[in-house]
Amino acid sequence: MIKAYSYIRMSTEQQLKGDSLRRQKELSANYAKLKNWELIESIEGRDLADIGISALHSKNATEGALGTFLTAIKEGRVVTGSVLLVENLDRLSRASALTAFNQFSSILEAGIEIVTLSDKKHYTKESVNSNFSDLFISIGIMFRSNEESEIKSKRLKAAWENKRNAAQQKPITRCRPAWLDYDERSKKFLPLKKRVEIVKLIFEMCISTCGLYGIARYLNESHVPVFGRGKFWHRSYIKKIICNRSVLGEFQPMTTENNIRKYIGESINNYYPQIIKEDTFLLANAALVQRNKADKGRKGKSFSNIFTGLVYCGACGSKMTLKNRGMPPKGGKSLCCTNKQVSAGCMMPEWKLAEFENILFKHLREINFSSLISGEKNPLATLEEQQRVLQEKKNNREMNIERILTTIENEDLIDRAKKELILRMNQYVSECENLSKLIEDSAQKIQQEKDITIYFESVNMNNFLDLSKNKEDDYYTRSAIHQLLVKTIKKITLLQEVEKYPYEYDEDDKEIISFRAKYQFYRNENLSSFVENKDFLRFALPFRRYITVKYTTGEERQIWCGDDTSHLGNWSLGGAYMQYNL
Repeated sequence: MIKAYSYIRMSTEQQLKGDSLRRQKELSANYAKLKNWELIESIEGRDLADIGISALHSKNATEGALGTFLTAIKEGRVVTGSVLLVENLDRLSRASALTAFNQFSSILEAGIEIVTLSDKKHYTKESVNSNFSDLFISIGIMFRSNEESEIKSKRLKAAWENKRNAAQQKPITRCRPAWLDYDERSKKFLPLKKRVEIVKLIFEMCISTCGLYGIARYLNESHVPVFGRGKFWHRSYIKKIICNRSVLGEFQPMTTENNIRKYIGESINNYYPQIIKEDTFLLANAALVQRNKADKGRKGKSFSNIFTGLVYCGACGSKMTLKNRGMPPKGGKSLCCTNKQVSAGCMMPEWKLAEFENILFKHLREINFSSLISGEKNPLATLEEQQRVLQEKKNNREMNIERILTTIENEDLIDRAKKELILRMNQYVSECENLSKLIEDSAQKIQQEKDITIYFESVNMNNFLDLSKNKEDDYYTRSAIHQLLVKTIKKITLLQEVEKYPYEYDEDDKEIISFRAKYQFYRNENLSSFVENKDFLRFALPFRRYITVKYTTGEERQIWCGDDTSHLGNWSLGGAYMQYNL
């Protein structure tokens, strides 16, 4: 029985909503049945269908299912005498006539017959060689298909370019971020005041060293209304808000290819109302990156516990003291509740000193200690903040340059659009050079400020923490750090068994990852199927620890150990949001 391969192609996924797919499949099935051929609709487990793939630049032949079929022909896995069924020749290619004909003839040369189902026309190597009309007909169809696609492509590109140029006067689309509304009468986007305030709060908390988990927890516990249909705030959505340049008023046109979202050219400035300043946006995103860096290193010996006198048990209120259990791995130094040591009824487990210091040091690196001491912002902190903003600006310009290069390389642009992109790219290159000089100057100023900063008034707590690692036997260095901590921190409280709601779990939580790794049965199970399971709750108990740090200024910071996140505990949305009991 002759094998008949059915190939289907549609340029856009929107055509799935119409009749094209059904029509092409039905034509192939009916004709194969009429001819008593074996209908084959896939090859090597891949459907012989290219949905949303254009044939104008032969993407279907290089990246799509047609390419898989052509490779199978070359490797002899499609036997001579087989048939390729297509609705029209333009389903195979809309490239230039010569490119399309080379592909067409290579299939025929391999002994594969091509049948166009719309007109029941059969093309074989023999028919084309013996009948010039078949040859001319096929070339004519290919030329017409390419010409139609080229004209359509140019018109669409010109129309899109006109829309981009007029975007600030008339929006391209009504799609908008959740903190904006669209006014039909004025044809403009308008900020939703309450939601804008929530977005501003999220950025403020992120900059002030509050992690994504801490922000989500605060918003949920404060009953702040969620944007959209969701019931709770999740870290992933909060991160999208922080990284979304729409807050700056930018609109980034996008398209979908093979179910993957891709940028179309540059973003359009001043498209939406700007609700966040650029420096605020850059600082928040720099803070996200900074918090991914973990601190490591063994602590000193001579002044073993630099937190002496500051740490208290959250269960009973007694002090936590240092207990040396001998040499690791079974032994080691731990913080132990004094009431538990004397069997006074406290059940607080011991805390490994090294783990406790790692957690505290990570978050202390983010604190402006001079500000806590004097109440004023240290010049060094200002300089470092300015440098982070400059670096984020440079990163953004470099990303724009990369997008422009990709667009010029991959898109068939009209000359005017290409010239405009090149001009903008040159402008970004010039801005990157200027920003590099400013960053270099900033680095020199920071170094000068560090050189003249008095040891105990240094804003950069990192220096002290690094000294504690590099001079682990130096009693005076670690004693100096202890004095600075006592000067700025009033109390550190250790707590455990904080209840975590099922909706607060995400796939990337440490307890989820660890639980799946240890128990293979749950490796592929849905998250909601086991987060309330007794085995999981028992396993996750060590992750339910958190630390409260109260500063001498009255501020408090809560640090969740399992998720390695923290936030200050005195946030408020202002009078406009008192109805949410914040």
